[in-house]
Amino acid sequence: MNLKIAIAQFYTSNVSYGKYTEEINKKYCEEQGYIYHVEKDDNKINTELEGRSATWYKPKFIAEVFETYNPDYVLFLDADAIVSDPTRRIEEFIEDGFNIICTEDYGPSVINAGVFLLKNSDWTKMILKKWWNVCETLTGGPNNELGYFKTGLWHDQTCFGHLITSRLDSKNNIKVITNKVLNGRIYKHSVDNNFIFHAFSYGDQPYRTFDHIYNTVFNINTDERESMSNIAKRYPTDKDFTHNYFNSVYEKYFSPIRD
Repeated sequence: MNLKIAIAQFYTSNVSYGKYTEEINKKYCEEQGYIYHVEKDDNKINTELEGRSATWYKPKFIAEVFETYNPDYVLFLDADAIVSDPTRRIEEFIEDGFNIICTEDYGPSVINAGVFLLKNSDWTKMILKKWWNVCETLTGGPNNELGYFKTGLWHDQTCFGHLITSRLDSKNNIKVITNKVLNGRIYKHSVDNNFIFHAFSYGDQPYRTFDHIYNTVFNINTDERESMSNIAKRYPTDKDFTHNYFNSVYEKYFSPIRD
């Protein structure tokens, strides 16, 4: 039986790389026969947030995608996440008996809330509502404030982790898998062969390297004499995006003797 599957993302106008991730994921969906849905209306998103931080839009947004398209599954991706291997299909990651597939975090959280595969079920829709509401009853921060988790960026992830650990039915409905393949930190990782690339750790890079990936995906030729830093972005190394050695040191000394 063919499944109806959607990839869903949202971003606001201040997210410079959104135009690249949108086109890359849209292309993948067109090639594979999936639905692609993106929300980028600042007014709509901000109204729905009701004063919360931007990442809190997820539960309402995913619920809306279910309502609009009635898909069997939704793969939610953060605005800084793209399909890394377009030969793979989402069906590979569906597991019977589970309503939500998510991945381990790279930090201390229970899960990473940047990539979710969700089944269209009553249980999933219920947990999306619980996710939105849970921060109303949780206290946190230095003063143990009620509602503290509403405005802290990424605290939607904190609250979803709380749901997983506090609900008895989580184990039977939510499966947490390795982040290596469904939520990888390197584009086209040669060992992990990751399906999804999530560039959350590239915040100090212009466009989080998605402009370079876009050129590769759409076969756009770039200047053959491009800088060492631009070349390095295609073969990620912390000497570029963390330490900035290519721009600050290597380019200065190697450019004069390039040929």
